Amino acid sequence: MPEQQKKKNPGGRPTLYKPEYCQMIIDFFNISVDDYRNGEKEFPTLADFAHEIGFSKSTLHDWRKNHKEFSDAYKKAEELREAFFVKAGMQGALNTTFAIFYSKNCLGWKDKQEIDQTVNLAGSLKINVVKKDGKKK
Repeated sequence: MPEQQKKKNPGGRPTLYKPEYCQMIIDFFNISVDDYRNGEKEFPTLADFAHEIGFSKSTLHDWRKNHKEFSDAYKKAEELREAFFVKAGMQGALNTTFAIFYSKNCLGWKDKQEIDQTVNLAGSLKINVVKKDGKKK
């Protein structure tokens, strides 16, 4: 290929991403409740993993966008984190207040569902009121 037809460098600093980070993130989040209780492992967070390998969380998010294999590994790590959280919570290894806060804010769990519904009535509306015993009023 002639020199003029070669792909140009898109510019910027080359990525510091390494394929081995895929297994590292999976291993980091694959902890047992016993390891956590014994103090051998801490509660796994993305910030801690990023710090351990010398990067920021935003760098990991960029890698998810640009490297399919890392995106897949990241998803597995999230599933391991949730599985650990459920097991640790069920076994009483987590503070209850923390468990509720974390599940709602970090895992997207909810204890109620809100439904916003708009109804446009073009005709009449008939309402039957039923007592608790099942009889109409």
